[in-house]
Amino acid sequence: MALEQLFPVPSAAAIVRSADAVAEFAEEESAIAGATIARQREFLGGRNAARRALLALGAPAVPLLPDRDRVPRWPAGYIGSISHCATACAAVAVRRVHARSVGLDVEPNVALPCGIERLILSPWEFVRLPYHCTGIADCRKLAFVAKEAFYKCFFPVCRTFLEFRDVRLCWGLSDECSGNFRAELIKRDRVACGVAKRIVGRWLLDLDLGLIWAGATLV
Repeated sequence: MALEQLFPVPSAAAIVRSADAVAEFAEEESAIAGATIARQREFLGGRNAARRALLALGAPAVPLLPDRDRVPRWPAGYIGSISHCATACAAVAVRRVHARSVGLDVEPNVALPCGIERLILSPWEFVRLPYHCTGIADCRKLAFVAKEAFYKCFFPVCRTFLEFRDVRLCWGLSDECSGNFRAELIKRDRVACGVAKRIVGRWLLDLDLGLIWAGATLV
């Protein structure tokens, strides 16, 4: 499955198994030295995937260190997004001439823990979930992934922290394994709402890996 399908602009993406993560730069290894082994693998695997994506676009291989808000510092002229779950680390990269920001998220295609949906979805959203997507184990999980991808696209631009229910999803055309979405902010300032309205999203179900992917793009 090509993750580039999630983004309506020229992009490159890569996936690395968490178990295959390696330290490619001492600066990155130092940045995560105090974390658990699992977190180190997630961090390093995400950077491994990001560099593969960047190299596919012709970018230099450089350390991708986090800024004060833990957003990766991408090479000049490029943007991207990193995501991971227990089994896979992934990243997408885009040239800045093609997009202002992108967001990528991945989660296993399994149900949310009982009761968590009340923290993620409003009643308005709950009745509008794309329940016809029968390949999805839990449409509430799909909403979680979509909101995470939206936030990863939105935050680097606005640097505004959001709760899940600050964002309301509107679903577009979809089938059992893919679809589109948009999001709007509730009770936020004009600039943030203007950015949110310009973000477009897409989701994909990877049946082989048992994963739900979502991408969001601000052009």
